[in-house]
Amino acid sequence: MANSHTYGELWQTCLNRIRQQISEEEFARWFEPIKPLSFDGTKLRLKVPNESYATHIENNYLRQFLAQI
Repeated sequence: MANSHTYGELWQTCLNRIRQQISEEEFARWFEPIKPLSFDGTKLRLKVPNESYATHIENNYLRQFLAQI
């Protein structure tokens, strides 16, 4: 199992790539609040502020998000 530093770095790499595809305003609002929780080698678990937030990400940014993970 990866340690906190490792999955934090993985998440930061994803964020850097997503940042290049959307506006700074969108990035700050929708991606900066997301925090990595764990990574088991295949699944990266993320913490979002609430369920409606997660739904918005799924409905509007899923393509960009999945392309980076």
